[in-house]
Amino acid sequence: MVDLKFSFGNCIDDANVILSHPHDHYVPEIRFKNLDHLPHLLNDRFPALAGWHKSANEVFLVLNNLAWRIFSKFQFHGSEARPINEEWYSYHGKNFGYGTVHHAVGTLRMPFRSAWSQGFSAEHLVDDNLKVVGSDNLYVCDMSVMPFSTAANPVRTLASLALRLSQHLG
Repeated sequence: MVDLKFSFGNCIDDANVILSHPHDHYVPEIRFKNLDHLPHLLNDRFPALAGWHKSANEVFLVLNNLAWRIFSKFQFHGSEARPINEEWYSYHGKNFGYGTVHHAVGTLRMPFRSAWSQGFSAEHLVDDNLKVVGSDNLYVCDMSVMPFSTAANPVRTLASLALRLSQHLG
């Protein structure tokens, strides 16, 4: 059995917060905006990330088309592989989860766009060379500079940032 999951990155949103525990400041409270995932994807994340302005049906058509292309590459007992019980992705189907992956980013943002169609924001704490704005020789090279939370492990992004900074400083 193969379980296909589609995961989408997260633009930074001030509604996503980590708060200190009120009593011992040890166990944090985490709040995420996307309680109703699909409207958030359609209205905020897809337009900001990819310039998409698609309806729910159009998004599920894209996901199902990609899933079908993947399934069509495999066979199961001599027949084309298919989703269990022919359950394709839909808003009300059990295959479309509400979970997402979040990585802590954005506290020392580099220049970013709040939407795909907009220019770069003036609100940033490090420049495009990872130097802290207003400092002489202070650089930051960790995921806090990222204005966008990837949907998967960010280690390659961090390694790329480190290589880029080492070339700049070299």
